Amino acid sequence: MYVVAQFFGLMAITLWILSVQNKKQVKILEVQLLSNVFFCLQYLFLNAYTAAVLYVVAIFRSYIFYINRKKYNHISIWWLIFFLVLVVVSFLVTYEDWYSILPTLVIGLCTVATYLENPKYIRGLFLIIPIFETWYNLIIGAYISIIGSVFEFFSGIVSMLRYSNKKSKLS
Repeated sequence: MYVVAQFFGLMAITLWILSVQNKKQVKILEVQLLSNVFFCLQYLFLNAYTAAVLYVVAIFRSYIFYINRKKYNHISIWWLIFFLVLVVVSFLVTYEDWYSILPTLVIGLCTVATYLENPKYIRGLFLIIPIFETWYNLIIGAYISIIGSVFEFFSGIVSMLRYSNKKSKLS
């Protein structure tokens, strides 16, 4: 089970890193939906139930946000509030230990980030999230995801530089 969990973690983090390299938010949400499925499976196989349940919320959130962004080009503030409340309720229901707050912060920050309309702010929050992910993954033994979080952090930096408003002097 442990090796299977690490494999799912590798798949999840690979997709997550690829997601932030997209310019359009709809595409970011689409790839992150699949990434969240693999994260959920990883945490399920590691018996990290708080994180697994929170990633079920993330899957649902990604789907709703993706549909709303694609169909209406807007996500209602009510969806943001709904998912943040759902994150808190999920945390309270599945609380395992003090470190259960870490995936709660990850999913809460991801919810805010994916709600935002500007991919620049999304990428900015994705520079903060790996800190909480790394700490939690170290505690529960999701070692591939720790390595992935480092790549995620640097991928976020690369994508911010890549899509910044400044023109390269080399062009």
